[in-house]
Amino acid sequence: MLSDQTRYRVTGTIFLVALAAIFFPMLFDGDGLEPLELPPLDEQRIDVSAVEAVQDVPVPDFASTIAGRDEILAETDDEGYRLETGVKFGEPVLAEEDEPLEMPADAWAVQVGSFAAHERAVALRDRLRSDGYHVLVSQLKQADQRPQKLTRVAVGPMIDREDADRLKSELSDRYGVNAMVVKFGY
Repeated sequence: MLSDQTRYRVTGTIFLVALAAIFFPMLFDGDGLEPLELPPLDEQRIDVSAVEAVQDVPVPDFASTIAGRDEILAETDDEGYRLETGVKFGEPVLAEEDEPLEMPADAWAVQVGSFAAHERAVALRDRLRSDGYHVLVSQLKQADQRPQKLTRVAVGPMIDREDADRLKSELSDRYGVNAMVVKFGY
C-alpha cells in the first residue's frame, strides 16, 4: 500500500503532466491558423432557385387567429383580467355556487384563502404543497367601490362535490381557516 505522501506526489505529477499536455502545444502554436479569404460575392453567383421554391409555398390564413385574439382582447382589461369574472386571463376561475357566472359546475375546488398581500398567498401555497396538496393560485381584480387585487389559494380540482366537502372540513380543521367549496373552471 502506498503512503499518503507518495499518493499525493503521484497525483500531483499526473495533474502537472495533464496541464503540460494541454498548454505546452499553445506555446509553439504561433499565430494560429491562417485566415481563410473568401472571394467577394457578386449577384451572378447567387442561387435564386431556393427563393423561387419558397414563393410557391402557400401563405397561412391568420384571420381566425386574429379573430380569436380580438375576442380575447374584448373580454379583458388592459392588465389582462377578464371583464366578466375579474380573474386574470389563463388562471383558474373560482366561483361560489350562487354567483351568476356562466360556468358549469363540472369540477370543484376548496378555496383556503384570499389575500390582498400576494406574499401571504404564496406562503400558504408553499405550505399546502409541502403537505402534499395540489394547489391552485388565481388572481382576482375586484371592481367594487375601490378596485383591489386579490390572490386566491385553492386546493383541487375535484370531480365529486362530496370529496370537496370532505376536503373543506379537513383543511378548515388542519389549518384553522374558513375554507369554502367553490366551482372550478377556466
